Amino acid sequence: MTDTQAFSYGEVIRFGWEKTKQHIKFLALVLLGVWVIQFIFGFFQNQIDFWLVDLILGIGGWLVNLVVSLALLTIALKITDGGTPGTADLTVKLPLFKNYLVGSIYYGLIVLGGMLLLVIPGIIWAIQYQFYPYAIVDKGASPKEALAMSKQMTMGRRWRLFLFGSILGLLNLGGALLFGVGLLVTVPISMIGMAYLYRKLSAR
Repeated sequence: MTDTQAFSYGEVIRFGWEKTKQHIKFLALVLLGVWVIQFIFGFFQNQIDFWLVDLILGIGGWLVNLVVSLALLTIALKITDGGTPGTADLTVKLPLFKNYLVGSIYYGLIVLGGMLLLVIPGIIWAIQYQFYPYAIVDKGASPKEALAMSKQMTMGRRWRLFLFGSILGLLNLGGALLFGVGLLVTVPISMIGMAYLYRKLSAR
């Protein structure tokens, strides 16, 4: 399989769109719940002007976002595999949270280190290791194993993945410009599309 045959942008987005249509009610409710939680944390951070409280709320918000991300990845993979998501999927992967947390720290440090090296290495490494959370959720991989798997999957495809990430960014920008309501559609398309892409690249 050549790089140009690995995946097409249209194929991935169409898959995300079709699956989003099938599960739009559930996905929209989950996203609304996520945004409410994020709003609450942001509200209290803006209201309380004390560094210690800001620090605690900031760390708490970050950990909550990781839990939310873990749930969203679980849902996206289940939909990609043809399953029907439910509320149980919001917590079923919580036992993997420790690996997910450590993996996120590793990934953040790698990208930060690359950014300090004149930015471009940070972008390359961000793309190279971007599928680490999928490997943790899907395979129960350790953080280091997940990073290695992502590196293997993206080898020779980083430029196409960069372009695809840019396309998804523009798609979600369009959703945001529609008074934010469009994000209820574009975010699930992106989530499921990335899960589908992970499946294709991990199967090669």
